[in-house]
Amino acid sequence: MANAGGLILPWCSNSREVRQKAIIVYRLGEDLDAIEDPLLYIFQYYWDNVGYSLPATFASFDEKISMGEGPSSSLNVDFILGPAGDLVARAWA
Repeated sequence: MANAGGLILPWCSNSREVRQKAIIVYRLGEDLDAIEDPLLYIFQYYWDNVGYSLPATFASFDEKISMGEGPSSSLNVDFILGPAGDLVARAWA
């Protein structure tokens, strides 16, 4: 698990904006000094001000997953492994 406290999430309202403006969460190499593949995009949906994430390999903006907190432009975000071994972002105010 990792925590990113007080992130200011960029507003995004479509796939193009996510790829241009969202915060990208990367996998850190086992030796902790190499940045590997991107895992997630995190952003604030423009129309409801709620924090969302999308997998780095997303094909559609409709795949966005609420991080469970908002509306707020600044959130604390925990990154945890989900039941399937995937990275999950959970926000709290």
